[in-house]
Amino acid sequence: MKVESNSTKKALDYLLSQKEGTYLSVIEQTTGLGKTHAVIQKIAEILQKIPDLELKPKIFVVTSGIETRNEFFHDLKEKLPEFESRILLFESVPDQVKHFLEELLSKTDYENDQTLANDYLSSWFDQNTATFKDTTVLLKRIAKQYIFVKQENDTFGELSSRLKRTIYYDLKRLAQKEEIKLNTKQKRLNYLIKKAPWICDLFKDTDLSRYYVLIMTADKFVFPYKTAIGNEDNYWDLTFKNSQTPILFLDESDKSQLP
Repeated sequence: MKVESNSTKKALDYLLSQKEGTYLSVIEQTTGLGKTHAVIQKIAEILQKIPDLELKPKIFVVTSGIETRNEFFHDLKEKLPEFESRILLFESVPDQVKHFLEELLSKTDYENDQTLANDYLSSWFDQNTATFKDTTVLLKRIAKQYIFVKQENDTFGELSSRLKRTIYYDLKRLAQKEEIKLNTKQKRLNYLIKKAPWICDLFKDTDLSRYYVLIMTADKFVFPYKTAIGNEDNYWDLTFKNSQTPILFLDESDKSQLP
């Protein structure tokens, strides 16, 4: 379907009003004519018109690149400030770790004092993550890299990449010690939230039920990913198996290098 810029919103209204039979629709439009703006408007309408939180559909926004992904995320948050906590931007593991540490330090006056910042984070970990022993040790190493060395270096990324696996092993050891069976994904998630709710702030993709809009690049959407509770999931499957009314917006699909 080829449309002009002022018709994009009408096209989306029509396509999403179809009750059945519409599985894939393509809107062809030149870049820069308002396609993204129309999608944001439509997402706002969808979320605002459904009062029942349980009935809100999962909305996936899949972009061809990181820059487009970030722009869409910030524009959508600006349009829907009341839903900001329900919009999830999928980032790399090192970026998630970096932003978690930034958020912790933003609550202090130590951001410009490396020694005090490191001491604060170390103390915070001792108070909040101590039951996850190996995770706490790893977090302290990551914090030192973040504060005293550039977080973009290879060591920071390599240490960060170990976190989910370490969290999962600590979770299993703690459950075994308490003689609790974690034989399903939901049981592992419930136990993790009970024992270490901070992990859902560190890795926000741990509990996707908290979010209505999920924004990611195309490769993140298609390929499997590891979670902090030991699962290897796939967002593609989650979209069409676990959501009753999923909606997927694939931006610039011709530029997405998908198999």
